[in-house]
Amino acid sequence: MRMTVLLVATVISLRRRDTTETLRRLVNRTRQWPEFPADSGMRAVRRPARLLGANCLAQSVALTVALDRAAQSPELILGCRRYESRQWGAHAWVILGAQVLDALPSGAHQPLARLNAETQWIPAPVPPER
Repeated sequence: MRMTVLLVATVISLRRRDTTETLRRLVNRTRQWPEFPADSGMRAVRRPARLLGANCLAQSVALTVALDRAAQSPELILGCRRYESRQWGAHAWVILGAQVLDALPSGAHQPLARLNAETQWIPAPVPPER
């Protein structure tokens, strides 16, 4: 239930604000979640996302906020790729340690920027070794 509320807040915020501002507003260090397993969190964000029509960015931001509230250190990754139709597409996913959490898998994308608590949720270049 808390993921549904968080996803709704994320979708609304992203309509009015950019990603950095949305993350800063929703990450609240005073409201810690005692536990939040990443795998079940993925399932918890996917269910309401279907009903809300939430895209990969909204789902990844909500998952990033939830993991951060559970005192984990997620990174939101923003990337792109060129599809066979020659159109460019953007994508967002979350990395937690060595685990890739992709709410809407759509093939390999080139990571362009990462946002995390360390960067104060400001996009930073992805190191080349990723």
